[in-house]
Amino acid sequence: MRKILIVFFLLLAAGDLQMLSFKSILGVTYVGLFEMGVTFLIWLKALKLSKTTANVAGLIYLVPFLSLIVIYFVLGETILPSTIIGAVLIVGGIILQRY
Repeated sequence: MRKILIVFFLLLAAGDLQMLSFKSILGVTYVGLFEMGVTFLIWLKALKLSKTTANVAGLIYLVPFLSLIVIYFVLGETILPSTIIGAVLIVGGIILQRY
C-alpha cells in the first residue's frame, strides 16, 4: 500500500495524474476477479482435493492448449501448424511424466 501512495504522490507532483475511464475500471476489475482471484481459489481447491500436488501441477501445461481452442472458436484466430506441434509436445510431455 505504501508503494501505491508513493506512486500516487509522484504522479500528482509531476502533473501526470489522470482519472481512469469506466472501461479501464472494468478491465482492472475483470483481471483482479477472474484472472487473479477466482482462478487462484479454484487452483487452491484442486490442490486440497488432490492426493498429490503432482497430479494438479500437470494441469498447468494443459491451460495454454485449452486457451488455443477458445481463441480459435471465440476470436476466430488461425492456429498455425507450429502451434499444433507445440501443443502435441506439451501433451506428450505430460503423458511421459505420468508414466
